Amino acid sequence: MVGRFWRVGVAATSFCLIASRPIPVAGACLALVGVLLLGTSAHAQSLADKCEASKLRTSGKYGACRLRAAAGVVKSGATPNFSKCDAKFAKK
Repeated sequence: MVGRFWRVGVAATSFCLIASRPIPVAGACLALVGVLLLGTSAHAQSLADKCEASKLRTSGKYGACRLRAAAGVVKSGATPNFSKCDAKFAKK
């Protein structure tokens, strides 16, 4: 490299070139460690969080089922039949 970036990757106190901007290597490593630590903490869910996520997922599927039923009768102008959706999600 020429210019002011000639020391790229030489030591921990040198600079690295990311998106045409010099960033201290130590700072970049610290940011990477922070992202990795925050990413792993998201995997530790409690039982209540898993239950809530399951309920939200099920309600989303129910809403999508009702929207599909309503979209199917838009052109004909008929009343949508939600009985399939109700029967499918009544147990849940």
